[in-house]
Amino acid sequence: LRRSQPSVDDWLPQCTRYMGQYSFSDYSDVNYYAQNGMAEQTADVISNAQSKGHTIHFSAANAYAAASASCVSQVPTGHGNYDGLDESVPFYSLVFRNSAPLYSRALNSVVDAKETLLRAVESGIAPSFALSYEYDSQLADSSFASFYGTKFENNLELIENTVKQVTPYLEKIKNASISKHELLANGVSKTSFSNGVVVLVNHTDSAVTADGNEVAAMSFVVLG
Repeated sequence: LRRSQPSVDDWLPQCTRYMGQYSFSDYSDVNYYAQNGMAEQTADVISNAQSKGHTIHFSAANAYAAASASCVSQVPTGHGNYDGLDESVPFYSLVFRNSAPLYSRALNSVVDAKETLLRAVESGIAPSFALSYEYDSQLADSSFASFYGTKFENNLELIENTVKQVTPYLEKIKNASISKHELLANGVSKTSFSNGVVVLVNHTDSAVTADGNEVAAMSFVVLG
């Protein structure tokens, strides 16, 4: 039986759940073999939805989706743990920072929230949180780890401290692009923005001096 054509409101949530991260092929049509046409189709879907007033959010979106999205979360800030790479460079945010608002992995769902925050600062992206109003005890037996630690009440202090720490910095770089990213000695990264703002991030457990500025352990300094 052939269904009637669903409206954009019906298919959009399910469609955007997958098309931002996965590429598909249609081997019934030679034009869509080996993921051909995926980028164009995704751009068309996003444009169609946005023209109807929808906001499109993707998680760790592929390039063809990130370029058109309203915002992107779970932005990668490292090198994917590939054995052939020694250092992490925030390539994703270097490319897409001015395309859409970018957000880090949820700080309350990672093993090391402090390091995740520092990677976000280095990349010029905003931190994020995954929250729920209540936490049902039955979720303790769930295989979905994303539910753990999401209760808002338990994360309030972390949220307040994070907002207080990074808001002045994010305000300074709000409309700027990344013009240069450097890996300095002693585990310090240096990110320069188009408006002259520079952030030095110390990823080590000891205070260091970089470009004549002392940066505390596991902390950052904003210049300009």
